[in-house]
Amino acid sequence: MEGRNKELKVVVVRPEEHPQVVVMKDVSAWFSGAFIQIPAYTQDTVILAPEQKEGLTLNRGLFDPGQTQMRQIVAGDFLVCGVLEDGGFRSLTDQETYLYLERFRQPEKFLAAGNVIFCVPFAGRMSYSSNLAKKRIGRSVPEENA
Repeated sequence: MEGRNKELKVVVVRPEEHPQVVVMKDVSAWFSGAFIQIPAYTQDTVILAPEQKEGLTLNRGLFDPGQTQMRQIVAGDFLVCGVLEDGGFRSLTDQETYLYLERFRQPEKFLAAGNVIFCVPFAGRMSYSSNLAKKRIGRSVPEENA
């Protein structure tokens, strides 16, 4: 496999962070355990993500082009690289790098409403707490220290 003996340019995506271009020699060594391959947004690129998701922070939602429903949620740190016909890994082209930097540019958070999970953009240090719990329709609940 060609990708094992040379440096590969990949896009690394971490939860609540912007993606980064990283050069590495061995993508499999980057993971502390087993990893899975997830089809990415072009035919000859792949997302490599941790196989074990338990205890990991949800990272990004994957959507099919033109769809609003998520096909999958990736948890933990993951990377995107090119894939060869023989199953080996290769560097991303400049065009592919730009595509994935743009696609994963905005960190995301996940909110559950019943049995539906929503994926929403996340700005650093953004808080989802609000005074909504202290309000009733038509009037506010008195503050405890008022």
